[in-house]
Amino acid sequence: MLFRFEELLAGAPPSVPLLHLPHLDDVAAGLRGLDVAVLASDHEGLPMSLLEAMSCGRPVLGSDVGGIHELLGRDELFPEGDTEALAAALARLRAIDARQSAGQAAVRRATGRFGLAETVRRYSAVWQPS
Repeated sequence: MLFRFEELLAGAPPSVPLLHLPHLDDVAAGLRGLDVAVLASDHEGLPMSLLEAMSCGRPVLGSDVGGIHELLGRDELFPEGDTEALAAALARLRAIDARQSAGQAAVRRATGRFGLAETVRRYSAVWQPS
């Protein structure tokens, strides 16, 4: 689901429509158009959707389940099902400069520990004899 950032942060309970997106030929461009990427799952592995958003410089938030904590920092995690904690995390990203800073940090993490060069290095260490 995609939400308008301003609607989620409004004081009244949000009346947020589910937005339908057409097929995207350029997913990266679509991700770059988001203010914040949120994955509010009740179970996950290591979600590629968050890595893709991080690689595109988007600030990300995720529920603290499965492998999400491997991708995100403490301020980007919220307990599964805790809508108040999610709202507080979104509120911390209200300012554009906070979102830009979080997006830059996301790129560094995604392209560092989870980037192609590091992934190849780790796979090579497993598959090549010592």
